[in-house]
Amino acid sequence: MLLELLKEAASLEAHLQLCVGQAPAFWRWGQLQVKEAAKLTREDLNRLLEQGRDWGLPGEGEKAVGIPGFGRCQVNLQFPWVLFRPLPSDGPPPMEKLNLPPGLAELVQLNQGLVLLGGQRGSGLRTTLASLLELLRQGPPRRILTVGRCHDFVQGHGRGLLGSCVRLSEALLDSCDVVVLWLTDSASAQAALEAAEEGRLVLALLRGLHAPNLLDRLQTWLPAAAWSQRLGDALRAVYYQRLLASSQGPLPVCEFVNSETSRQLLQQPRKIYPDCLEGQSGCWSLLHSLQDWLDQQRVSPEEADLLVQSWT
Repeated sequence: MLLELLKEAASLEAHLQLCVGQAPAFWRWGQLQVKEAAKLTREDLNRLLEQGRDWGLPGEGEKAVGIPGFGRCQVNLQFPWVLFRPLPSDGPPPMEKLNLPPGLAELVQLNQGLVLLGGQRGSGLRTTLASLLELLRQGPPRRILTVGRCHDFVQGHGRGLLGSCVRLSEALLDSCDVVVLWLTDSASAQAALEAAEEGRLVLALLRGLHAPNLLDRLQTWLPAAAWSQRLGDALRAVYYQRLLASSQGPLPVCEFVNSETSRQLLQQPRKIYPDCLEGQSGCWSLLHSLQDWLDQQRVSPEEADLLVQSWT
């Protein structure tokens, strides 16, 4: 049964989520679609996981496994919850195909500094990151280190990448020019900032609601005034993304905040969104990005309304 569910998820281009007390569900374009089926009990989930023990499923945690008759899959198991994410067989799509803003390419060409990339689960952030890494790989030689949770395309290919690790060390930093780091707590936030200050380009990934919310989370982890000053000096841009399920396929609805506006927002104890981004030169909010797709007739008003409703 587990293999059939995985194949169904792959046909939908979705991730498979299994959780006790919920029917099998699929994450697709940032939305959770629950199957019309019986809710899983602990015994049901244990039985499904037992079917996959021969594939090398982890007892707990995250791991890439090869599944006969299916392919490679990234598994995140935190019982009583498990997520199966199919790993791609091809390299990442180019930025143009993903409809990403061209300004992103300029960010990864920077020599040093902190670039904050944000999104919710199912926002396409991992694929966007993969496209950026592939762009880096195709340019002048730069050694890249991924820290923490590995990315799908890094797991599947890793071409031109130095590798991945769980924690940063001075020895690892000395051998790389670009650091890709998931921010999860104060320690990781401090490590990202210090790596940027030491002359490296740091692509820091963070979950959140929108760009100003990402800055709020960073300030929670770096509360002292000295940290805020250093963060403002190192931060080059904040990019945030959501996915819009349109009739033409998934489209990124994105938000961009440049370094100057980021410094201003860091000094504001209370940020009223999206007003805090209005009138800021070189910045745009999710609403502006969505309006662009409407103006280009790439999405219908009905499709746009569904996305706005999901924000509230």
